[in-house]
Amino acid sequence: DGIFYYAPHEREKVTKMLNKCINEHQPFNSVFEFIDAESNKKWVKVIAQPYFEKDQKVSKVIGTIQDITEKKNIENKLKENHRYLDLALEGANLGIWDWNLTNNDVRFDKRWAEMLGLDIDKIKMDLSTWESRVHKDDLQSCYADIKNYTDGKTEYYENIHRMKH
Repeated sequence: DGIFYYAPHEREKVTKMLNKCINEHQPFNSVFEFIDAESNKKWVKVIAQPYFEKDQKVSKVIGTIQDITEKKNIENKLKENHRYLDLALEGANLGIWDWNLTNNDVRFDKRWAEMLGLDIDKIKMDLSTWESRVHKDDLQSCYADIKNYTDGKTEYYENIHRMKH
């Protein structure tokens, strides 16, 4: 949709990529901040390929430019929301563990590990880590409540259980 110009602070990066393409015969695939004709900031993905003459000199560079501004804005909004969530969790002194029932992936956050006297960098991110910390007398009720939730018998999963520190 119109003309794009690279943002002034991107000049060095654009020049470096073009020189590498021309002098080292290297294609490139990079993201740059551009400015459109109305001075709006745009994010574009540039893919370029050098083409050669018979003497192996680069005769031209052909490339594509894709406006990824909407995608970049969504990514930035997600990062901002993640920061707010982190601040809220930190302020409330809460830890999180997340278990994806479809692929069995498990994640714990740093605060969850700290609350249990663990180092987040030294624990395995799998269900056995959580199971090994739940008090043995409470594990069965945890799984019963999970089943009730996944079977649609309850609106959300809630369970109070003891954890080993």
